[in-house]
Amino acid sequence: MADLQQLVHFAVDRYKEIPAQLDAYSEFVDSPISKLELQSLESVFEAILSNLSQRFPEIASKRAATNAKNDISNFLAVANQDVEAVKSALISELRSVSSVMISSIAERFIHMNMDERRAIDATLRLIRRSTTEIVFRSEFGKSLVSSGEDFERFFAAVKAESPLMRELRFENLVVEKGIFNKLLLKSSSGDYSIWVPSFFAKENADILIERVSLPSEGVLLSQLKELKENRKLGQSERAFLLELIEKSGVMDKGVDIPEEFANYFANIPSARYIAMAPILLDEVVLFLKQEKEEEEERERSLREAEAERRRRELLQEEEKAKTRKRLELEKQVSVVQQERTQVSTEVEAARREKIEEQAARVAEKDSILLGKTIEMDQFLKVLTRKLPENEIAAAVKFTGDYYLRASTIRRLGVAIVGSSGSGRSTTLRKLLDGLGSLRDSTKVVVVDQKGEHRGIAWKYGWQVFAFAGDSQAKEFSIPILGIVSGSREKEEEDKEDWRSAGAEFLADLIQEWCFETGVSCTDQQRARIASIVRNKFQSGSDLDSVSLSQIASSIIAEPEVTQIGQKISKNLVARPTAAKAFSSSTVFDQLKDVLKQENGQCFLFDLSGRGLKDLTTREEREICSLLLLKFFQNLKLRNSVIVLEDSLDRFKSESLKRKCHEILESLKGGGNSILATSRSQIREFLGSDCLEILQRLSGEKVIRDELAGFRSGLSPRYLENIVSFIPRGYALTSRYDEDGRTIPASAVKIEPVQFS
Repeated sequence: MADLQQLVHFAVDRYKEIPAQLDAYSEFVDSPISKLELQSLESVFEAILSNLSQRFPEIASKRAATNAKNDISNFLAVANQDVEAVKSALISELRSVSSVMISSIAERFIHMNMDERRAIDATLRLIRRSTTEIVFRSEFGKSLVSSGEDFERFFAAVKAESPLMRELRFENLVVEKGIFNKLLLKSSSGDYSIWVPSFFAKENADILIERVSLPSEGVLLSQLKELKENRKLGQSERAFLLELIEKSGVMDKGVDIPEEFANYFANIPSARYIAMAPILLDEVVLFLKQEKEEEEERERSLREAEAERRRRELLQEEEKAKTRKRLELEKQVSVVQQERTQVSTEVEAARREKIEEQAARVAEKDSILLGKTIEMDQFLKVLTRKLPENEIAAAVKFTGDYYLRASTIRRLGVAIVGSSGSGRSTTLRKLLDGLGSLRDSTKVVVVDQKGEHRGIAWKYGWQVFAFAGDSQAKEFSIPILGIVSGSREKEEEDKEDWRSAGAEFLADLIQEWCFETGVSCTDQQRARIASIVRNKFQSGSDLDSVSLSQIASSIIAEPEVTQIGQKISKNLVARPTAAKAFSSSTVFDQLKDVLKQENGQCFLFDLSGRGLKDLTTREEREICSLLLLKFFQNLKLRNSVIVLEDSLDRFKSESLKRKCHEILESLKGGGNSILATSRSQIREFLGSDCLEILQRLSGEKVIRDELAGFRSGLSPRYLENIVSFIPRGYALTSRYDEDGRTIPASAVKIEPVQFS
């Protein structure tokens, strides 16, 4: 079996970019092969060639069929004619090339008219929903329409969505687009044409449905929700909907259909069925699924409410028992003791009142107003209805102000997650304004990627550093080699290990820069660059005097990485902005002492290149951000709130990602907390118990990764359906623990910072 798997792997890998060849392999997987077919493989491959010729040019079809025939014959020989073993090996390998075939099949959708798109969409939805294998059989030489009752029911659903589609045209369409395969089955009684959904269509039905892009108005879904709200959706209607799903939307003519749904059925001419289009049936499935999730959530809430009620009753009973006991004791004491007790009670009450008053003042000073709290269920319903953004404020109820304590930020850290344009910067600016307004001993260090938060720094008198000095900012630059080697913070005897680690870190930065700018840089090339940098460290006594230009020249001199060195020299070193940003700087010598002071002074590093001829690029800002993090680690920065904007997400270099994780763990170990924004989840960097502020998100993988660990008490599947509709400036906060109690997830409208 190992030899077979290896042989199949090599064959699929050889043709992994050739759709016709991969299609030929998959058709063999779909073919019903028994002993009889094994004796007539020529006929099987003739049927495969017939399918391929409808999808690909003649030369490609013949070549693919011939190659598949030869390869599969070899596979069968190695497997001792065990067809199922060969199919199993092929399936595991073909899944790895699904992306190639998805693109190939989707390309065939481009020139379809709307009626053809509807037919393909309906077919894919039926394939996706089917819990059993779909197989149609007709006598060899006859058309698909002669396949009997099963095909008639199947085609009735297709006809409901695409009423103008003829059977013969549908037959050609599903083969040509790669949705069905027409194969040959030999039996003792005769030869048959077998129609089965293709391997790649079954495996990737959801993605292919998205590629067809058939518009859905959601009319039936809206009507179902309206019927439910008006209490017109009874048990009989629900039973009908369940039966409808079970029968894939196809019902016998003459069946009693509730009048609310009658308009959604198509009467199929020359057939004994009426049918609902699969796209509408999906809305029924979605409605029942959402209803079930809502019911489960209600039951959970009722259980929690009941448990809370019982807990309060027990506490009340305990309190009553304590009160009775205290009264009995009071009756037994003398008048003098009663007077003394009264005096002590009054003193104790005054003392408690004073403590509570002080605690309230402390809590008020420690609180940051983030925005207005929204009634959660109401907000989620509004998102489900996809109301326009300008109507949301009038459609929801605001229940009060939402405060976030600075001590919570310092203890847990905060991750602000959202797509571009969702309002991440506005939320971050609000938190920075709150931290600045407290005017306590909290030290805030902001790494400002685009120079958007200078207004906050000016408002509260923070120290600002930028690549070009002005009336507000001191000029600074980043001594890249001095930072990664630790030469500015380490004693001479410790430098060797730090320089070796620094060479690896700088090589990771270069690899990340290459990936971000579209330059190839393998792990072997990254290791070679690290070796070059390490030699440069060892050969120079003053590392601050070694420039990035010299490093680039050394890389160019090595044949293995010459091209990378040339790209760095041309697209990074040669830029005036980069030359200004990455150079020796005496300001860093001053920063060492200033950053270590425990006086509550706050700092902002503006990486935008404001004041220079050209602004910094996104790649340059990312390098600067990570170098500053390394600098903070070298300095052993303590008890600070480190603010990072879009610096920790979407790493392309796994090695750099691991090193950044280690740097942040080291900083958190020094009592620092991280306040970061991101376009995707960064929970692994901040810790699973961090407070998350979730704003609008897009992208299937990004949403799935973020919601997998988002602590809200809501169904992740439910959130997946609405998170991309959160308006700009609105957010969901995660559940977190504070002072021995759990703060629940909330919906918040973020209030922008006002400058007077």
